[in-house]
Amino acid sequence: MTKKGERYGDSILRTKLHRPKVTGDIVRRQRLHEQMDLGLETPLTVVSAPAGYGKSMLVSHWAESLDHPCAWVSLDRTDSELEPFVAYFLAAVESLFPESCRETATLLHAANLPPVPVVARSLANELDVLDTPFVLVLDDYHRLHRRRPSTSSSPSSSSILPILCVWSSRLGTILRWGCRRSVQGTV
Repeated sequence: MTKKGERYGDSILRTKLHRPKVTGDIVRRQRLHEQMDLGLETPLTVVSAPAGYGKSMLVSHWAESLDHPCAWVSLDRTDSELEPFVAYFLAAVESLFPESCRETATLLHAANLPPVPVVARSLANELDVLDTPFVLVLDDYHRLHRRRPSTSSSPSSSSILPILCVWSSRLGTILRWGCRRSVQGTV
């Protein structure tokens, strides 16, 4: 088995694919865990609270209790462009399914990056063939610049994929950006 993000060599920082460690003295927030469990039935769950309220720790603790595999990406402003965003997205997926998303990775490493719809279609098709449902956490989504990859690089919200994206962010920031996805069961 390859290390997380190994295919991308030095182009990604592999530590961004690690979920924060949960310490033994953390308080289990049962009600919030139950709310997040309800989100497993939807394609997107947004966890929103002001800075310092423990969003990342909550999601990490919840992820420990899941029966589904969970991949993690800690985002920052340098991931705002399509290429790094998709590289981290693919590296996270490949941490769970090492042989997945080969076509999209090839497109990403082409001399000229193909148009966004081509990359999005490839990624959607490759995610669609995965048999195992999984959770992908995009932590600190609010750190991305206004030109957000989620709208341009993701399949439409009507697509049914075997994945649940959990955004851990500040909801006000996401709403100011005009998030087009239906947000159900906001925790």
